[in-house]
Amino acid sequence: MEASVLDGQHGSEKTMGNTAFAPCMCCETQISGGGCGFLPHHSPPSATIKVSLQDLADTYQPPLQSCVEQGKASGIMCAYNCVNGVPACADFNLLSLTARGKWGFNGYIVSDYDAVKIMFDGHGYTKTLEDAVVD
Repeated sequence: MEASVLDGQHGSEKTMGNTAFAPCMCCETQISGGGCGFLPHHSPPSATIKVSLQDLADTYQPPLQSCVEQGKASGIMCAYNCVNGVPACADFNLLSLTARGKWGFNGYIVSDYDAVKIMFDGHGYTKTLEDAVVD
């Protein structure tokens, strides 16, 4: 039987016995700063962060890009917070142009637990809860 070795790469091929497999990989909230040092530990879900596009691309997105491109992620979870005034789950530039367009992601995108509801009643980003679902 072969042993797996930790190599610091999530989602890399592993072996079990003589069978190689690639684990299902889901990347959560990193694209929008959740869990990546943008926000203090106990920030409210409706928090807004301000970060330059350069810093977002150079500092905060590389872990997710690696997860998508090298780990072959099957899913992405967008975060509660806003990035530069746009809720993460409604950010076309981050989810569609960057993740899907630049990185070639073609898996599923889900919202964090109440992220869509918070776009309406926490961020005030939409006029109705139904509009938040559409966004």
